[in-house]
Amino acid sequence: MAILQPQLQKIKEKYKGDPTRLNQETMSFMKSNGYNPLSGCLPMLIQMPIFIALYSVLYSAVELYQAPFMFWIQDLSVKDPFYITPILLVAVMFLQ
Repeated sequence: MAILQPQLQKIKEKYKGDPTRLNQETMSFMKSNGYNPLSGCLPMLIQMPIFIALYSVLYSAVELYQAPFMFWIQDLSVKDPFYITPILLVAVMFLQ
């Protein structure tokens, strides 16, 4: 995709006033160069059955109900009493 980017920018500049023509030219350019826009979805489709199975196993696990987790979290089904988890989430998202 990085190799095709300069040509795509030229097409965008050429057809910036006509979005329909821009989409047609972009798709024909990608087809002629062998790029498939749906190729990025393949890894996600391969992982999807694993995520569905993991969700169904965790959803029906009776052993996890009111079980202690780690550190200050004693039960995953109740809110964080010290609000540390949301603060950690915000900090990690900011660092990313």
